[in-house]
Amino acid sequence: FVWFCVCLLLLLWWWCVWLMVVRRFLRWVCLEEPRAAAQGDAAAAAEAGTLACGTRRCNHACTRCGPYLGLCVLTLVNLINYMNRYVPSATKELIKSDLALDDWQTGFVVTVFVIVYMLAAPAFGYLADKGFSRKLILVFGVLVWSASTSLTSVCNNFYTLLIPRAFVGFGEAAYGAVSAPIICDYFPPRLRSRALTFFVSAIPFGSAFGYIIGGTLGQLIGWRKTFLVTGATGVLGLLIIPLKLPPKGATDETVCTSPTPSFVQGIKILATNRAYVFAVGGYVAVTFGLGAISDWLPTFFYRYYHTSLAVAGFLVGALLVVGGLLGAIAGGAAGDVYRRLNVRQPYFSVSAASMALGLPFLLGALWFAERKICVELLLLVAIVLVWMYNGPINAIIVNSVEANMRARATSMSILLIHSFGDAISPSIVGAISDATGGELRWALLLSPAAMVVAALVWTIAVCAVRQPVSGDTARKREGGDPANGSSPVVPEEEAVVGEAIALVPAQT
Repeated sequence: FVWFCVCLLLLLWWWCVWLMVVRRFLRWVCLEEPRAAAQGDAAAAAEAGTLACGTRRCNHACTRCGPYLGLCVLTLVNLINYMNRYVPSATKELIKSDLALDDWQTGFVVTVFVIVYMLAAPAFGYLADKGFSRKLILVFGVLVWSASTSLTSVCNNFYTLLIPRAFVGFGEAAYGAVSAPIICDYFPPRLRSRALTFFVSAIPFGSAFGYIIGGTLGQLIGWRKTFLVTGATGVLGLLIIPLKLPPKGATDETVCTSPTPSFVQGIKILATNRAYVFAVGGYVAVTFGLGAISDWLPTFFYRYYHTSLAVAGFLVGALLVVGGLLGAIAGGAAGDVYRRLNVRQPYFSVSAASMALGLPFLLGALWFAERKICVELLLLVAIVLVWMYNGPINAIIVNSVEANMRARATSMSILLIHSFGDAISPSIVGAISDATGGELRWALLLSPAAMVVAALVWTIAVCAVRQPVSGDTARKREGGDPANGSSPVVPEEEAVVGEAIALVPAQT
């Protein structure tokens, strides 16, 4: 109970600090125009039915505090989401010893979670696009994954362990399919990249909390009570209930008048969207590599450097917090620099370059460094470089489709990246480790190999995808529409506007 209170206070403290800094931070990076410009354009904007920032008038999303508060709450719940996701990785050795499992079985627990997660996400995305209450989907997902995490504490064999982890994946699929499109509706296209970067910055924090709290509490009170405590933190997800969510397409620069495509039509639209296909293709490779390394990294320290599980969990958590946060910020900043330098496809270019630069550091950490301090430093640099892709690639995914397709675009990306990514990589690593007599280093070479594939895919995208334009206005004004396969023609001076880049899908 004491440790539960400590963990709850830590999360509440983090959220309070987040609330204090987020307004100033977001004002600085993206969210408000200069006051003079806003005052000067107010009258004309009112006549045109738009706001001074160029978005449509919306009483939900464009209130003074709505976007800030909504982004903070969704980011907090995302942190809890990833904390619950990585607790099993931090307590892997304890579960293995208590339930008499082997490496393959402990890896398959993660695989079952990911399989359910990826299969359920498209269903929730389709419901959200068809008009089902997005708030209800969010709250349902939080309650399901929290209760299932706590119920993991009563498992007594391999098969009963799989059931609650599958329901955790079901609940997280509901949240993951809807949360990113809601953030896109809070902010106009030119601001979405940084807003999404802020949102995904909770991933390293949540993963770190999962490793640190899971490893520490697992040593102190056992893995069963650890799952009970971490699952109870999901009560903070009820903060979603009083939020005022924006309608779909609330901040798009033009109104989406096309009817919502059917499920099959939506898949065809996404399959012919070149920017989307290349973004998700590289995303699959990255998820494969990161899924393997993140699940087995505490065990790597435990086996090769004789580190206790508590210390291993703390090390991995600290690396994820520092490296992930720095990487997310650096990725957004690098994308802006590339855009100002008129680099072709700046978001794809940043992502490809970061993967290529992070590869030698990851290889050095896994194979060539002998001292633990050298491994930690090399891993830190590798995580910073690899994490730079997150904000830019997620911005490409949501900006390359219209408002009535965003939930499905997000959910289908979830399905694909996990189907061929971290749904299979932990089990493959575990199987290779068993086949080589527990030689985990050989098995983890799959991770840098996946980074090579991602770098190649995004490098090809730089040449294969057409030059980006900003937002939906240019696409509609010049007659382009991703739903019917037409290609827009945009004046040169309007090719890059604002802070976020929306890529136009090149249809075949």
